[in-house]
Amino acid sequence: MKKIYIFSFGCSNRYLDGEKYKLFFKKNGYLITESLEEADYILLNTCAFRKSEEDIAIEKLIEFQKRKKQGAEIIITGCLPAINNERMRKHFSGQSITPKEITKINSIFNASIRIENIPDSNTFPFHRPKKLTEIIKTLPHVSKKNLVSKIFKYGAAKIFQNKIADEKESLYYIRIINGCLGNCSYCAIKYAIGNARSKSMDQIFSEIENILSSKNDIKIVLIGDDTGAYGLDINSTFADLLDKLTNIEEIRQINIEEINIHWLVKDYKNISAVLKNPKFKHLWLALQSGSERILRLMNRPILKSPREISKLLSDLKRANQNLIYKGQYIIGFPSETMEDVNLTIENTLESKFDEVNLFKFDPKPNTLAEKMQNQIEDKEKNSRIRYIKNKLEKKKIKVFTNN
Repeated sequence: MKKIYIFSFGCSNRYLDGEKYKLFFKKNGYLITESLEEADYILLNTCAFRKSEEDIAIEKLIEFQKRKKQGAEIIITGCLPAINNERMRKHFSGQSITPKEITKINSIFNASIRIENIPDSNTFPFHRPKKLTEIIKTLPHVSKKNLVSKIFKYGAAKIFQNKIADEKESLYYIRIINGCLGNCSYCAIKYAIGNARSKSMDQIFSEIENILSSKNDIKIVLIGDDTGAYGLDINSTFADLLDKLTNIEEIRQINIEEINIHWLVKDYKNISAVLKNPKFKHLWLALQSGSERILRLMNRPILKSPREISKLLSDLKRANQNLIYKGQYIIGFPSETMEDVNLTIENTLESKFDEVNLFKFDPKPNTLAEKMQNQIEDKEKNSRIRYIKNKLEKKKIKVFTNN
């Protein structure tokens, strides 16, 4: 029996893909191994959201090439092949598969059970360790000498901050959509994920029914590349899905990992009406900037001004005080000024955020933003992030920099 070693890192979608690959190989007669050295095939399931993730992917590729047994084949999956194929090909000449072309795996392995017929697993153990020792076990080849740097480099810092579920409770990830309808000037992820493709409601509720066959009190996290766009391609709406989920008695809590603020504003009346239900708790909102000028350069849809959006969010939180808001902003976008930075701080405070993620702008290959004038030096980006962090933490807002 041929053996497969799978290594995944990055966002929740890539971890779900990693679990899908595991089930695909098991059903097609392969053995999943925890030993890279024993593997006949090695699947490196990558992220390339920022340069730091690209660096991890290349580092792991080079390590795996050195450690694999003679004749073993490496296949690179995930976002790296689409986002920075040129960099990847300097180190690798083998087969690759992006998320939007995941069905290529069927022909590569002559599969009798096709990957599109494999359901999402709805869990991945990397996000739910209970003890430090379990977290360490998930990190690749950690020695005492490099323990601290590896923990932070491979994402355990994020786990400590906001990814650990309560030990007594289960957290289930429901992927509702693949791909994105946006066309942001800074984003290269769409090259990897393609246009939005909603999962049918029947499939979503089938996955939940399967979870409830062994659990009767669950928390769920809705994830996807563009969650708020759910349903637009299948004659449905995000609000309709949310409403139906609240009617399932066994679902005690509903969290939304990320939603482009555009979709909330566009259908605010219907979505906000549902979000007032106390079952909703964590809401991760991608605003990206508090400056309308910068948002236009980012090619983000603008239906209302940042200040108007802040009022909508503030009103919604008053209606459901159970909500915990997490904002996402990009700092150091080309031509950003300190005035723009201060508008972002103002937007964060007025929107009543409890937590924010500050991402340093990272120019990606073949994007419009990469070619824009007035690029900002990394040193200045870092300085601005520290400035924002200091201002927000004084207001008791948790700040994660992820840089």
